[in-house]
Amino acid sequence: MIIYKTMINITSLIYKLGLCLSSIMHRKGCLKCPLKITSEIQTFIACRNEFTMSDWLELEILINHVQNGFTKRLRKIYPMLTEDDIHVILLLRSNMEHAHIARILHVQMSSFRMRRSRLKKKMKIKKYSFSDAIKTLYL
Repeated sequence: MIIYKTMINITSLIYKLGLCLSSIMHRKGCLKCPLKITSEIQTFIACRNEFTMSDWLELEILINHVQNGFTKRLRKIYPMLTEDDIHVILLLRSNMEHAHIARILHVQMSSFRMRRSRLKKKMKIKKYSFSDAIKTLYL
């Protein structure tokens, strides 16, 4: 339990460091073009068939870098979301194919469809396509 709490604290510090770095880079004008970062995010995801805890953290930092703290706002607006829910949303937000997401999550496509459906209900999203709603979600 102590190790888990320590990991959470480290994760929080790294996240805050990433936001500070993003802010500094943005002010200095050295933040890369969002399209290039999006391409980097997709490459980051595409070369993995399995994610470690540090991979999830790195993906979150990359997305936050591009989208002004997206996951922090997501967690604030939807506090009921679990870490697994956040992971699914990050992958959908990165515009990855559903089949690839299912492979990363080690689930069948039918299970992934059910997971998306449950997330849609949990987040009370009215749009027909949950994936499209996540890709266009502005918090």
